[in-house]
Amino acid sequence: MKKALPKRSETLFKLFRESLNVEVPSEDTDLFEEGMMDSLTLVELLLQLEQQFQITVSIEDLEIDDFSSIRRIDQFLERRE
Repeated sequence: MKKALPKRSETLFKLFRESLNVEVPSEDTDLFEEGMMDSLTLVELLLQLEQQFQITVSIEDLEIDDFSSIRRIDQFLERRE
């Protein structure tokens, strides 16, 4: 039986699909290694995260590893709550 995703993860999958036109197969897929995200996509992702989750990501907070998968992005957002 497939484990239910937390609501925020579902929102992230939808954001990637609808706003970034990227279909991510799983929450652990490495977005950079799989070529799903580059520097321009990362900038767009940050803008979308700021709008969707009402956060601000400063240059000092920017650790690329935090954005390497949907699970890592979810963990980053959780720390920002």
